[in-house]
Amino acid sequence: MLNKEPLESRLRHYLAEPDVERSPIGLEVRIVRKVKEEPTISTAPGWPRQLLAVAAVAALVLGLAGGIAYLRHRAAPTPARQAEPTPNPQTGLTPAEQAELAILEARPLNLPPMPADGRCPDGPHSNVKPNHNTYEYLYGSGPVYGRGGMETDSANARYFDLAAITDPTVRGVVLIRGKELGGDLQIFWVGPYSTGRVVGSDSVGGHSVDLHAEAVLPVARPPASTATSPGWAIWPLRDGVANGFNGCVGFQIDTPSSTEVFVSG
Repeated sequence: MLNKEPLESRLRHYLAEPDVERSPIGLEVRIVRKVKEEPTISTAPGWPRQLLAVAAVAALVLGLAGGIAYLRHRAAPTPARQAEPTPNPQTGLTPAEQAELAILEARPLNLPPMPADGRCPDGPHSNVKPNHNTYEYLYGSGPVYGRGGMETDSANARYFDLAAITDPTVRGVVLIRGKELGGDLQIFWVGPYSTGRVVGSDSVGGHSVDLHAEAVLPVARPPASTATSPGWAIWPLRDGVANGFNGCVGFQIDTPSSTEVFVSG
């Protein structure tokens, strides 16, 4: 409890002194006026004043709590926004796609043998419509198809500008590998979708290029195209094979949900 007697004694002593030239300011003025106007013996405040006092204290408490909450909110660090995975500049794949590719690379290459008569078992083929109103006769049975293209030769190898075509069901990454049927030559890849181990280098069209053992397609980031039907994507590729190629090659295409093989010759 507060001890009122010392305060009242000091105030009475203050009032008994002569006025000074400079009047008390602020809270002192209000206290002095209150003591002059009211008797020294305090009486219990009436219920209206009690209610007013309770309301004032409640407002003060609420205001203080609100101020503390506001300051805590201002002081709290803003959670960092999760950034989208950035593709590796060397492979073009995110860490999740790189992990998915490793699973596909573990699948064995299972290509058909060259028939005993030496005739290349070209196919299978499919009629599909990757473009809005045009059917194409493409290699493969889906969901990934192959389209042939122009040949470019170097002093050491033959290169072919191909296209891989993915339909709307394909997700994740697509791994493409190839090998000569009836021979020992491996298919290698150059360009933006080539990946895997480097198996050599060459000069093609005056440019030095590394030769990679695989091609990989990150389906989440297809090449821009206005010609394809919704959900389809056309991926430009360049593969190559060393001189001495017998003209028959098998391709294996792996996705997270499928493995397909077709032969070109």
